[in-house]
Amino acid sequence: MARGELTHHVQARIHRAVEAAERSTGLELAVAVTKVPDADTALHARHAFAHHGLHRRPTVMILMSLDHRKVEVVTSADAVALLDDDAAGRVVAAITAAMAHDGVAHAIEAGLAVLVDQVQAARPPSEADAKPQA
Repeated sequence: MARGELTHHVQARIHRAVEAAERSTGLELAVAVTKVPDADTALHARHAFAHHGLHRRPTVMILMSLDHRKVEVVTSADAVALLDDDAAGRVVAAITAAMAHDGVAHAIEAGLAVLVDQVQAARPPSEADAKPQA
């Protein structure tokens, strides 16, 4: 989901990036780009995560506060093994760095690319990827 004062083009780019990242990770991803009524972006993100029931399934939510220029990543218990706090911090850093030079869509795309890399790195190799031992 993408919300806020975004053009249709920006919303579509974010939507496509979320769908691609979901296919790559197998996680449900939620992206909210919005204005937060107070400065506590982290509290707002956790409340929205719980309110939408995202904690009940393997989900990662990225909330970008346009008015406070903050980014929060909330991860469900089922997804935390694939995206721990350090990895989530790298996602936030990628979004923040991209926002300094580019627009919202590019920042979210950059963050999602890092998220995909982090999740794939955290996954144990599958049996199909295992090399036979000699």
